[in-house]
Amino acid sequence: MSMIVDLWQAVTAMPDMEGRLYLGFLALFLSCVLSLIVGAIKPGFRSAFEGGFATLFEPFLMRLNRAGRGHTALSIRGGIALLIWCVLIVLIILPIHYAFILLGQGVVFQLVMLALLMAPFSALFWLRKLPKKRGEGLYRPLALAANASLIGVDEEGVNRIAVSEAMHSLLTRLALPLVGFLVGGLYLAVFLSGLAVMVRLSLGGGHGMAFTRLPRLLIAPFAVAGNVMLLPPMVLAGFLTPGTRFKGVFALPQGVGLMVKDHFPAFLSAHILGFVLGGPVAGRNGERVSEGWLGPKSGTAKLQKQDVARAAYYMALCVIMLLGSLFLVLSWTPEALTDYIPAAAPLPDPILVPDPDAPPAEGGLPPLAPAAPAE
Repeated sequence: MSMIVDLWQAVTAMPDMEGRLYLGFLALFLSCVLSLIVGAIKPGFRSAFEGGFATLFEPFLMRLNRAGRGHTALSIRGGIALLIWCVLIVLIILPIHYAFILLGQGVVFQLVMLALLMAPFSALFWLRKLPKKRGEGLYRPLALAANASLIGVDEEGVNRIAVSEAMHSLLTRLALPLVGFLVGGLYLAVFLSGLAVMVRLSLGGGHGMAFTRLPRLLIAPFAVAGNVMLLPPMVLAGFLTPGTRFKGVFALPQGVGLMVKDHFPAFLSAHILGFVLGGPVAGRNGERVSEGWLGPKSGTAKLQKQDVARAAYYMALCVIMLLGSLFLVLSWTPEALTDYIPAAAPLPDPILVPDPDAPPAEGGLPPLAPAAPAE
């Protein structure tokens, strides 16, 4: 029993808030570099973690979330899937983390694992490639990430779904893992990322809302924190993006109710860019999934290739602004850097000896002075 307690204490030990900010900044920077390399080779939306999670867990989730079952039965099955995800974290990630701790590289494991949870620039390459090349091979990453069927969808509809999914990525594939890590460390970040993928994968069936009732409840407060984290970078990026509508910022009160969901980034970007995003889509099993329209009344849902390029530019600026904001926070908390720099050993107190050259003090005793260093 004591060995299990020691193992748990070792893998859950984490630095204080300043140290987590420092690791979060480094992980975001590392994920930007990795997504630039991977995105240039194979554009897509999913993070490395999300691809592995979908491969391992998606068939099982689709079996549990079959149409025709009652809402209560689906809610219970969703809770079972949640428990199985917790067991998988303990059986797969925890032993690997402990092995790295034994090698003295526990912090490195946290850094790399957190970077693999995020995908800042992967969608950017896909959006840049969309106006130049179209077809089933290019649409497949979008269909998998959005869990939607693109059969029969026209070019403008594909553009709208792609931009909506890219803005959705800002929360689920960027801010949510960061918030989880800052609040509760690596395991909370992994847990929340799994919940986000679970919710997204279950939207294809018409009963996804019942199946993911418990996951959506657990993820809601962290979604609010993630949306608050994204708010300043998204507003600042809007000022630097050509053709944006600055009055779109005043639509924020209308989107307060969306902050508990992953629709808020799409809502805010739609108002800033003058688009209409969201709308009904077909799930991968062919069932219609109704999602509300997001954007100003004067916006357009018929996005052209120049609109997609502008959305890609805006998304890149959002990521850069978030990276810059974390750097500014770190610059105001220099303690985050000193946690990883070994402190210098304190100097010994000087040895005091009588000074024969000094005039005698009261009582006839010579004053004391530091001893000369030994040769």
